[in-house]
Amino acid sequence: MDVARDLVVPWGAALQPGTLERCFSAPHRDDVAFIDLAHVTWVQPYGLTSLAVFAESQLRMGRDVVLERPKDDSVANYLSRMGLGGVISDIGGRHDLPSVARYPSDELVELQRFVSPDQSDTLGQMVYNKIVDSDEGMADALNQSIAEMGQNVPEHSGVVNGYFAAQTTYRRKQVSFSIGDSGVGLTASLAGAGLTFADDAATLEAVMKGGVTRTGEDGRGKGFVTARDKIVGMSGTFFYQSGEAARFEQQTRPVTKRSDPDRAFPGTVLQGRFNC
Repeated sequence: MDVARDLVVPWGAALQPGTLERCFSAPHRDDVAFIDLAHVTWVQPYGLTSLAVFAESQLRMGRDVVLERPKDDSVANYLSRMGLGGVISDIGGRHDLPSVARYPSDELVELQRFVSPDQSDTLGQMVYNKIVDSDEGMADALNQSIAEMGQNVPEHSGVVNGYFAAQTTYRRKQVSFSIGDSGVGLTASLAGAGLTFADDAATLEAVMKGGVTRTGEDGRGKGFVTARDKIVGMSGTFFYQSGEAARFEQQTRPVTKRSDPDRAFPGTVLQGRFNC
């Protein structure tokens, strides 16, 4: 369920997996959702997709969305380069991000709104290209997993579109990618197919064990698990968040966290991060 609220990033904070819910606050105005990025220090792909998901959820409630740019020019320019301003404008929000040059690059995938599973091919291809020379089998598996995750959005989320973004950092040696949507969330989606769980945390844990799928088709429902296994196997991290729960996985023991209802994520989002 959509909840009217503002999003204010604390001073010195980065938008990375597990941080968005800390930024939620009671709305200052009923008719306007403020996204205050003035003090943000960095934004990972998770942050980009999450900001788009949050904005979309507030617009759906009939609220205007107003995004305030970071005071740090380098961060503001980066957000513009990654297409955040364009997406916010396209879905009906307002922002004061600067205008910067945008040019083709194989080191990033700008934040994009997608309505067809085929559009997520851009993301899968970028990840594939980064690791195919070192492990073609791994590259194929991740590409296929990303395709399935993109397909899940229009088929199961209850909304017609999702968002994705990716970037490389640490001198092009680390890849981070994210996919998110402002849909009904995993628990409600699976409940529509007769699969019920105690809460969002139980749903996440069941999905990440594998074999849980809304369609019941053989081979479906493995995209998240395959991506998680491959990424964690490369000493990477995999983060998955839906509603009132989030799950963080790496080579050590996975951690599932619950949040209060008023800090629930407005949909579903994931981020994978690994060295290449």
